[in-house]
Amino acid sequence: MDKRRKIKCLIIIGIISFVLGGCREKNTLNISGVDSLNVVEKENEILVDLTTVPLEGEFYEYIENNPIDAKYVLSDSGAEKRIKSAVEYRDAWMQEIDHSLINLKEYLLEDDYKKLCLASDGWKKYIENTLEVEQSLFYVGSHYAGVSNIAGDSLTYPQVMEVMALRTRNFAVELKSLEYAFTGTVEFVFE
Repeated sequence: MDKRRKIKCLIIIGIISFVLGGCREKNTLNISGVDSLNVVEKENEILVDLTTVPLEGEFYEYIENNPIDAKYVLSDSGAEKRIKSAVEYRDAWMQEIDHSLINLKEYLLEDDYKKLCLASDGWKKYIENTLEVEQSLFYVGSHYAGVSNIAGDSLTYPQVMEVMALRTRNFAVELKSLEYAFTGTVEFVFE
């Protein structure tokens, strides 16, 4: 591998490590921490809690042992298989987002529920637009391949969908934390 390609790979790995926050354990995303919106350093990894509920105790157990992460493991298989798996993983978490919103409807005032739904719709538009931009940047044959050292590399394009899937999971966990705050439990629709 030539020096330029090695540098590209190192930059890509650095970006992905930063985006994922070093939160990998058993090839799945591991959410850990004590206080909400807290940054914790653990074994040279930086973990960020993105929920309003402390990720310890029962809520942590629900999220740590969720059926989606148990089924889908992001692995180093071929690019097409990685993309397909990431899409399925993302879609499963999208269902959980919708399910949490349905569950929260009976607990929130009508105005607050509408705001939460608007926020969710806005997030979905944001994530789709972000995906489109990242596909333009990182997919093979990208217009930016000659301009950027990391754009359009064959190593980057499966990672675009994997990162989107993990972003979707994070938003779903945020909503699950609200669900837990009202119900004391977390309900998954994934089978």
